Amino acid sequence: MPSPFISDYISYVEAHLFPRPGAILNNNLASSCRTPVDFNFFPEPYYGDIDDTVKKSAVVLLYNPGPPDPLQNYHNHLPGSFKDILTHHKSYYELSKNLHFCINTIIGFIIPKTRQLNNLLSGIGVQLKEDCKPLFMDIVPWHSNIFNGFNHNYNTIDTLNEFRKNVILPAILNAKNTVFNDFLNKKSSDKIVFFAVGAIYSRGLLLQRIGFNCINVTFPFALAPNVSVWKINTNDLKIDFIEENQDLNEIKDKEVFIINIWTPNIGMNIPVNDNICNCISEIICNL
Repeated sequence: MPSPFISDYISYVEAHLFPRPGAILNNNLASSCRTPVDFNFFPEPYYGDIDDTVKKSAVVLLYNPGPPDPLQNYHNHLPGSFKDILTHHKSYYELSKNLHFCINTIIGFIIPKTRQLNNLLSGIGVQLKEDCKPLFMDIVPWHSNIFNGFNHNYNTIDTLNEFRKNVILPAILNAKNTVFNDFLNKKSSDKIVFFAVGAIYSRGLLLQRIGFNCINVTFPFALAPNVSVWKINTNDLKIDFIEENQDLNEIKDKEVFIINIWTPNIGMNIPVNDNICNCISEIICNL
């Protein structure tokens, strides 16, 4: 079970309808991993500002779990550890929004992933401002020395509902307000688009099982071998409170697209090359 440290030190922001603390830690998804995840190491459900009223450059779903870092251990009180930082800042939201993490997370993950994403967006013609940051979201925020995908438990009703409500819905709400989505829609706002990194999203049928359909064959050109496009209408997400909540009128009956990209055999690296950029540019023109 998660450490009691979480309830003692972490307060998540409730921005719009972002899930409450117990939900966003994605314990059903964690329990579906083929290899055990370690609850002794601090989870990172997201990196960036989860307030969907704040403009982002783009939203990117990752999957984790990466290997645990000693500074992420709940029992580590040394300077620069998560527990040390949180003791002073009191809020994971503040850590994420202002990127106050342990140094290894900043240098080894957030900086290179942001650079990769910025290079990709620039390569397809998106004009970025310095103060516009991405939102990265982990579908399994815990850690594991070896990650071999998901087992049959992933397909349970509770796990699929958790994925829809605690990952996909907040991703949709945030992706609607991104520079990338503005670039794609120009003057309209009919489509909501974000990225997912890792072949596991397509090959592991993570998206298909919650109602997304692969639309690769609908394009009048062959997609790059490490690109796949998935689509759903928000009304088909089977999240009851989308229909019931008036605050979510803005995303009712919207087409949602996930562009799944991956670097073969290199985990969560965001691929950037002329072939990928040209392919995504063509996809955008044909959505």
